[in-house]
Amino acid sequence: DGADRQTAYQSATRLTVALPAFDFLTVGTRLITAYSPPPAGGSSPATPLLVTAVAPSVDSVLPRYLLVGQGDATLHLEGRGFRLQVVARWDGADRPTMRVSGSRLSVSLSWADLTAVGTHLITVLNLDATPDSSAAFAFEVVNPTPRIVRTAPASATAGRAAFTLTVDGSDFAPGAVLFWNGAALPTKMVSATELMAQISASDVAF
Repeated sequence: DGADRQTAYQSATRLTVALPAFDFLTVGTRLITAYSPPPAGGSSPATPLLVTAVAPSVDSVLPRYLLVGQGDATLHLEGRGFRLQVVARWDGADRPTMRVSGSRLSVSLSWADLTAVGTHLITVLNLDATPDSSAAFAFEVVNPTPRIVRTAPASATAGRAAFTLTVDGSDFAPGAVLFWNGAALPTKMVSATELMAQISASDVAF
């Protein structure tokens, strides 16, 4: 395209030319000419070189998962084919996207994207060239690992009657179940920090 590039002379029939990455930022036809200095010399006729686009692809996402209800978050997408005008989509909806390079994007998610546990589909769309869209990458929003802080009562006397056990902790999610010696108990979720279950007399017989 009329601009000099670093050139290594190999022979009267071969040159090696170093092309920087910014020569390929846009799709189109580039015109290559060779120039020899005087006396005589001059420029060759132009030879076209076609720069085409490839479909973007997402190879990996960090972090590998996010926790439900955790608030705003940033995803780092690794892949290839990310062009200047690129946007990442979360379940088909555009999200704020920063292009770090042709192989890396940073994508901003809001708390509203993380209100439910499940699998979400991430795609990348190039707005300035075709093929334009990546295949979907499946990303998980999961429950946090629950933690028990204390129980009430903290102990029981062998042979006592049935009683209600209250468990305080953190990160209890809907569907949380208490286990007594590995056996599931009918569990009532009071809040994300409190669970309750009935302990039968046979559970504390000895």
